[in-house]
Amino acid sequence: MSEQSYVEFHELDLNSSNLEALSDDQFAVLSVLCFAVSEVNTFRKCYVSSLFPETGSLTIQSALRQHQFTIMRTWSAKLYECSVFIKKLAKNQSGLKDSDVKSWADESWKAFTSNHTGEGYEVAKWLRNEVSNHYSIKAARDNRKHIPAKFDLKFYTHENGGNDFFPLGEGVLFHARLNRRWANLNTEQEKTKMFGEWLEWNISTTDWLLAEHAKFADQFVFKKLADLSWKPTSYEVPKQMIDRDLTSKAPIFLERSR
Repeated sequence: MSEQSYVEFHELDLNSSNLEALSDDQFAVLSVLCFAVSEVNTFRKCYVSSLFPETGSLTIQSALRQHQFTIMRTWSAKLYECSVFIKKLAKNQSGLKDSDVKSWADESWKAFTSNHTGEGYEVAKWLRNEVSNHYSIKAARDNRKHIPAKFDLKFYTHENGGNDFFPLGEGVLFHARLNRRWANLNTEQEKTKMFGEWLEWNISTTDWLLAEHAKFADQFVFKKLADLSWKPTSYEVPKQMIDRDLTSKAPIFLERSR
């Protein structure tokens, strides 16, 4: 029997009945924001749990790089989709009828454009279009001449097919695309700085999304449904489900017991 631990929350009892107080626009936007925040939080936790130290093995680093960057790209694409969603609300491209929601969207989009554009945003946009959400044969052709020198392009297979990985794709669709975008940069240090800007964009844009979700909930849920109250709760869970000091890591490889 596995050891147990506890996770604590504060819960607000929302249901179909009390949510009737929200207009269709308020309910729809709240639903999308709740969905987006929950997904983004999932991917950023996955990213943190994938941060292993260097191993010294090119093969293992290739597998680790594939794992980490898949999570990071998907996290980034979700954030980009959030920005598109808010932009369409603010630009009257979503059929909004609720003027209060429109006012919130205007302020949210203003906050985004003031602090969250730049190179990180541009990288997130083309990743979403060419790598994360779409697979592009044109991008693969265009990237061919930009594969990093000595990049691992091998095939790796394992008796458990879920451990198979093929760095050729990572090298062409992602790393070569970064090289192509940053072809005007002269040093690896400059490219590393640009890569850091993309990661920083993920982090800061996550903060923006969480803040905008909180503002929307405050205006359209907490104030509208003022008779509701938060309830502290605690749930028993397997100890492995909780990482209290950010040291637990998700496995990169899965193997059956022999």
